[in-house]
Amino acid sequence: MRKSLLITLALGTAMMANAQEGRRPAVKLDAVYNGTKLTGGHHSAVLRAGNNSTFTAGCENTLGSSGNSYTSINGVRSNLIYNPALNTVAFIHRGNPSGGVGASSGDYFWDISTDGGNTWNINQGPAYSVSGSPSNLGRYPMGVIYNPTGNTDPANAWVAGFGTATDGAGWLSQPHCTSKLDGTNANQEVQSFVTGGFMGDIPSSMTSDNVGNAYVADFQDDAVNSQAYGNVNLWVTKGVWNSGANKYDYNNIAVPFVADLDPNDGTPLFHNEVKTAWSDDGLTGWVFTISHINDPNFTSSQNAYLPCFIKTTDGGVTWSNPTMVSFNNFDAVLGAPQAGYNWTMLFEFALTLDNAGNPHVVGGVYMLDPVAGQYLAGAGAFAICDIYSTDGGTTWYGKFLSTTQTYQGVWDDNAGGTVAERNRTAVTKNAAGDKLFYVYFDTDTIVNPGSENVLPDAWCIGYDLNTNMQTPLMNLTAGSLAEASCIVGNVANLSITSGSTTSIPITYQELSNGTSGTPSFGTPATHKYVCGQVDDASFTEAIDPLNVTLLTTVTTGINNIENALIGVAYPNPTADMLNIPVNFLTAGNVSVSVSNLVGQNVANYDFGKLSGLQTLKLDVSTIAAGTYLYTINTNGTKITKMFVVK
Repeated sequence: MRKSLLITLALGTAMMANAQEGRRPAVKLDAVYNGTKLTGGHHSAVLRAGNNSTFTAGCENTLGSSGNSYTSINGVRSNLIYNPALNTVAFIHRGNPSGGVGASSGDYFWDISTDGGNTWNINQGPAYSVSGSPSNLGRYPMGVIYNPTGNTDPANAWVAGFGTATDGAGWLSQPHCTSKLDGTNANQEVQSFVTGGFMGDIPSSMTSDNVGNAYVADFQDDAVNSQAYGNVNLWVTKGVWNSGANKYDYNNIAVPFVADLDPNDGTPLFHNEVKTAWSDDGLTGWVFTISHINDPNFTSSQNAYLPCFIKTTDGGVTWSNPTMVSFNNFDAVLGAPQAGYNWTMLFEFALTLDNAGNPHVVGGVYMLDPVAGQYLAGAGAFAICDIYSTDGGTTWYGKFLSTTQTYQGVWDDNAGGTVAERNRTAVTKNAAGDKLFYVYFDTDTIVNPGSENVLPDAWCIGYDLNTNMQTPLMNLTAGSLAEASCIVGNVANLSITSGSTTSIPITYQELSNGTSGTPSFGTPATHKYVCGQVDDASFTEAIDPLNVTLLTTVTTGINNIENALIGVAYPNPTADMLNIPVNFLTAGNVSVSVSNLVGQNVANYDFGKLSGLQTLKLDVSTIAAGTYLYTINTNGTKITKMFVVK
């Protein structure tokens, strides 16, 4: 399963993380540097921050520190948050015992600014302390700010953290923590992974609404046994604020999602991220991943990784069937791909909702050879694009934003290997949602010729939905302390508006040297803060219609029965309980029968009338070991699938 891609470079192999961090196993796709560049895409002029410009960098501050850089590697994560009602910016990171920050690098700490990023209280905590035996070492923290309805006083608000935990060898659990903005009243809990029960992974997305809920999106992986189920459902973890306990009460929902299989090796076409975004009232929610679905014979769309989504309009009680957005029409914008290659979305992506509640999926669109398992990399070989809807997910468009000057940077990990980071594409918006800011991190090769992406700046294109005007491509951090230094850059969920100026909160890391004497991801890192400032006068360019194309969708899959979508049964094999997630779009009587391979019935289960998202639980503990078929019957239709009792 292609969940965490190992990028093979011409100069060697860059591991995506140190083994001590407990990352899941990787599957290879090869990066090919053959000098190919996109033949389409109309570029605007490139501008750099400085004197006499309508944008600049400000709010430069030093934040807390972590024991290494793994707080937020592998793409922009949800660990930098801005709340406009409180004018508060919060950043969650791991501890740094050698620097006096906590007893373990697995602890979580907060850096808090209650004046819009001008001054900071750093290393507040620990909000989460390593607990349990074996130790639940916190990794990859994310967070949200909980602000009670109508409150404008930061003293009455809370920060909530969420991450994953390891014992150094494998994933064990997901830690949760809350504390007040001054670091007091901290409390924590750990939800352990259980074989046959809740099995999570490394969440890459956390967000909140304005009515007291938090949301985390994740894959359903068998992390305890270090292997996937062969195909996976998606987890939506919803937290409801408990005002008595001052914490979120979390509920895990397995949403059916069955990816198509790669014809080369039979593995599900999955990628490594799940993102979620919600309306302010908590009713409409979107979950996106990069996959291929509803098209097992690839008759509707090319064999590639594409944006796929599910949607709810009732707070997560019921969900739509998955939809895939096809890139078949991207030739009209990007030009024809190299022979044998298809357009695909790879690696990290970002997600936000605009002022009309429509989603924008922002990331890199590459040329992929699905047979050879390779994609084209290098300057100009891929595009940063916005994949968006204008009508709640019915109609979709692809918009070219920019190519990059570099592909990725590689750093020492202080353990005999290397770590690679790409352009960490992000999208943020103003509080009204009518201005979007697309941000990515790239090395300015005009100023630093011959460099790969090891001297990155923050680059931005702003888009005004009201006027349909955008800014030129801007280097926000040129001339600042962050110039050529935005390593492991993160961007906040919301930007800060003051009059005609928008400030985009950004964090990055200052690395320390490893044993080789060069900057390392495996040694303590100091977090830094800067805000890219864009004036309304920068929105000077009309959207070029040649940069936008209509996209098609694929919605009908083979896993559907009458008004229902069947997810992946887990665990499979099982010794006691088989769980089958099903999304019933209409109410109906549901029953399940189990038979052996010669057609003899061995068990029956009657669930009565069901609707919405359900998990059918089959107790098979009395069934002899062997291979069986379960058949789900509802509304006069049925579907049969195989499972194993061990």
